[in-house]
Amino acid sequence: MSMAASAIERDRYTRRELALLAGLTVLALVSRVWGIWLGGIVGDEYYTVAHAAERVRGIQPAYYVLVVGSTQLLGDAPWVARLPAALLGTLAVPIFYWGFREILGRYAAGIGSLLVVLSEWHLYHSQMARFYSGVFLFALLSYVCFYRALQRDSYGWLGAALVANGLVVLFHATAVLVPVACFVFALMLLWWKPAHEGLFSLRVARTYALIGGAVGLALSPFFWHIARLWEGKRGSALDLSEPLEMGMQLVLNSGLLVVVAAGLGVWHLLARDRERGLFFMVGVLVPVLSLVLMAVPLSPVRAKYVIGVFPLLIALAACLASAAREAAGRSEWHAVAHAVSILLIVSMLPGFVSHYTGKYSLDVLDAVKAIEERWQPGDRIVVFSHSLGYHLEGRFPEDALVVRGGKGVWRSTLTPYQAGAPRAWVLVDTYRNQRYDTGVFAWLLDHAALAWRRYEWRLDYQQMGFELYRVGR
Repeated sequence: MSMAASAIERDRYTRRELALLAGLTVLALVSRVWGIWLGGIVGDEYYTVAHAAERVRGIQPAYYVLVVGSTQLLGDAPWVARLPAALLGTLAVPIFYWGFREILGRYAAGIGSLLVVLSEWHLYHSQMARFYSGVFLFALLSYVCFYRALQRDSYGWLGAALVANGLVVLFHATAVLVPVACFVFALMLLWWKPAHEGLFSLRVARTYALIGGAVGLALSPFFWHIARLWEGKRGSALDLSEPLEMGMQLVLNSGLLVVVAAGLGVWHLLARDRERGLFFMVGVLVPVLSLVLMAVPLSPVRAKYVIGVFPLLIALAACLASAAREAAGRSEWHAVAHAVSILLIVSMLPGFVSHYTGKYSLDVLDAVKAIEERWQPGDRIVVFSHSLGYHLEGRFPEDALVVRGGKGVWRSTLTPYQAGAPRAWVLVDTYRNQRYDTGVFAWLLDHAALAWRRYEWRLDYQQMGFELYRVGR
């Protein structure tokens, strides 16, 4: 058989493989769509629901365009705003398999796709009316198409990579670090020509570097403007703890075992296939390290902004699982050969299950009902979240509501009620490791009485809740 015929045979999908891929896609669809109708608007979903029409003309309009289109077709219920995220999250699973099947093999692609399905971080953002599932999907396409362009010496795949680069930035500006990582890798290839010319196309790398450099220079004023806007949201003092907190949150969101396995996976690739290992290493480290450094001067930077590297982390973890399977392939015990895969899957299950138990055990509308049962004419209601205010508007008189965009202004907001008149109901959101010895919670313990509280029921480390305090009699 010729080499060309052999390559075609390897690329051909078997019936068993297509059945597996169909099953994973159906599982992704059911898990991403199931429950999007539960619960009111929470957190940053407020900005999508309340401002999608105006943000279509903003700096990162992609998700808002989808929301405006879906609401025009299906109405303005909260689940309609979440539907585009669910569909983008579903598409990521078969595209992950298709993309990494050629790069890492069938087994790694299958395990990785299943890990995407079971990932609570990906599931959460696939059921939230925000743009992060779009960032995940088009970052995945950016990396895969760029790799194929280099490997196949193809300007067609290079064009696809550039389109994916543009789309991922239109979902969120910080996703520009995905094409930046590809740009850095292209420069590395050009710098070390003798070592890389056998596997990757230097012609494609040179073209990408030229286009990337030109586009980067042209758009630098735009990204500088965004950085200045974020800098304006930061307090006067630099918070050096932000990078550490962001790094820890990235590990928790991704899964500790996934991160460890990804580290071992890239080490395995570097030892076995240095060029391919460098592609993954640069693809992960450039965005992560950039955002960690940006977290000091630009305090709005959050771990969720680096969700674009999550496909590579999962792929590397799956690569380790595939390598372990090959190493233990002669074992009579199948569990031994699949031990790493089983550990990764089991580690994902608590978060996957907890996502749904949390949804069914706590709803923001439960907190709204708790206020309705206690509020009397003349009382004030204080909340530190626009999403909470969104549910209170129309249910209570406008002059009874005090809505703030964050807890940073708690002192000036709550001090007028310290004397007890008028009576105020203060609703705050809490988390598992909530500290009560500082800030607004310390003040509430000293000057208010806890009237109601409810938390999610979960199996993992995450736990959100609401607490309602009464200030005054």
